[in-house]
Amino acid sequence: MTQDLGPDKQAIGSEPDKRIKSGFVWMGAASIASQVLMALAMVVAMVFLSQEEIGISTIVIAVAACLEAFAGLGMGQAILQDNDLTQDEVHSAFWFAFFFGIAVFVVGVPLVWPVAAFYGYPALVPLLMVGLAKFTLSSWAALPISLVNRRLEYEKLGAVTVLSTLWCTILKIVLAFCGCGAWALVIGDAAGSLGMLVGGLICSKYRPAFHFKWSECRRFIGYGTKTCIWSLIDQLNKNLHFLLLGKFLPASLFGGYKVAYELAMTPALSVFNVVTKSSFPVFARFQDSRPDLTKLFFWNQKNISIFVAVASVFIWISGGDMFDLVVSGDNDWEGAVKAIPFILVVAFTKSLLQAYPDLYRACGKPEYGIYSSLVEAGLIFVCCGLSLMVLPESYMLYGMLTVWEIVLLLVFAMHCVLVRRFIDSNLKMVWQHIKDSVFFAAFSGLVAFALVWGMSFLPLHGVIRIILEFACVAVCLKLFAKFRLKMPVSELWSNSKSKPKDVG
Repeated sequence: MTQDLGPDKQAIGSEPDKRIKSGFVWMGAASIASQVLMALAMVVAMVFLSQEEIGISTIVIAVAACLEAFAGLGMGQAILQDNDLTQDEVHSAFWFAFFFGIAVFVVGVPLVWPVAAFYGYPALVPLLMVGLAKFTLSSWAALPISLVNRRLEYEKLGAVTVLSTLWCTILKIVLAFCGCGAWALVIGDAAGSLGMLVGGLICSKYRPAFHFKWSECRRFIGYGTKTCIWSLIDQLNKNLHFLLLGKFLPASLFGGYKVAYELAMTPALSVFNVVTKSSFPVFARFQDSRPDLTKLFFWNQKNISIFVAVASVFIWISGGDMFDLVVSGDNDWEGAVKAIPFILVVAFTKSLLQAYPDLYRACGKPEYGIYSSLVEAGLIFVCCGLSLMVLPESYMLYGMLTVWEIVLLLVFAMHCVLVRRFIDSNLKMVWQHIKDSVFFAAFSGLVAFALVWGMSFLPLHGVIRIILEFACVAVCLKLFAKFRLKMPVSELWSNSKSKPKDVG
């Protein structure tokens, strides 16, 4: 049976931003729903798991995320970027990814003992093996999911994402309630990859034929390997702080930081998948059209920055009340609450950085993403590692987050130079498209601070406080959209006024 391999440039049409809008709607809704489900799982973990159990599971999940960067050796991304693809090449790429996933599992099993010894937790050994199994499942799922993405079927991709997250969230909750400890989060995380595999096969309608020729998948390996190296470094950038803190902080403090990070990073994590899965395929189709890429890239940046700013302000003012509602037993979450503002600043900067490597990959230059991500990972490892080594434990976490933000600003400046090879860009243009989000954060932050100060004199229940804080941010957004952006809130992300008309 012959499957649909996706639209070409002509099929997308003369207004590619409509495709990206569709992706933003579907993948944005799916990503937000997934983040809500994962937040629910973390709330349950706060109730039924100790901070030490959360900390141990975080090490496993971080290691698995870095390993997962090599899922299928990038075959999925390679066929997504390629504009000339045959059915036989798809089959060959699938079987390559299939056996690659098995081979890595076999080779990786003996390495779990040294990793467990490095962190000083023998209990990590069986947990890390589950993490290896997740990698194998992700390798098998890579190609079917990419076929759905290649056809720009964002509604199906969003459905698979949400249902997979729902399935693993339910599993986490059930296992946590049954007293499985760290196993609840690790098994649940691996189950998400199984859900993506099943969903990808169903929605793509792909049925692998027993066909394999090395010559047919060989041309994908170069691009796929470069993409994997970039993905590995990117995952290191996202998880290196976990790997470092897991070594230097006690497991109990580390577990508290994990919960605070998941809450504060929710807006940024929501847009990461949106950018990659909705923008990247369209970028790839217009990789030779500099004006289109410039327009689409800055349209992305503007909308992403506003979305993250709005959500971040709400999390900043309501984070403490959220923790108070679910605090359990003798667990002390005060340190986690204090870390939230630092993490929010990091989250905003990282959300702006996400689109740059995706643009490089779409233009057939994944090595640019590799170089920039390698610089970022090296700076984080050296600078943040040194801060953890020299600072006393009471300042260790906040000092590392401050150093991390400085590193991200340096990396942002580097991207502003590199991206000029593909689009028309300068610092003035970058500022023009993110200034609204900065102004909103400053304006609503001042109003929210006054509200929180006023509520401190009133004996209000935590739920009432959160409702009032949400209403405050909503009113600020309405006023900001009306008087600053000159448009209704309902048209903030969809109206053509929100798109850059003049990018020169």
